[in-house]
Amino acid sequence: MAAMDTGGKASYLTELEKDILLELNLVRTNPQAYLAIVEAYAGFYNGPILQFPGEVGIQTSEGIPAVRELANFLRRAPAVAPLSPSPGLTKAARDHVRDQGPQG
Repeated sequence: MAAMDTGGKASYLTELEKDILLELNLVRTNPQAYLAIVEAYAGFYNGPILQFPGEVGIQTSEGIPAVRELANFLRRAPAVAPLSPSPGLTKAARDHVRDQGPQG
């Protein structure tokens, strides 16, 4: 897992950004293993509502069809190299969010 945790020591990333990068790298480097996680989510849908036991349901726009589409993609996806963070791209992305966020 250490090879996939490319953002762990990047002090300029927030913990959320590090978590997202790690998750992206998990699916990129082993899509078939990640398929089990995606397929497990399917059992928590009731129509467009995603609800884990003991938690409040989340209204989704796509619902289970999007989960099935992702599962079908992952079945065919080859493993690819993990992503690495970049200070410059991180700053550009944050600037873009600041510019576009208020406008939706």
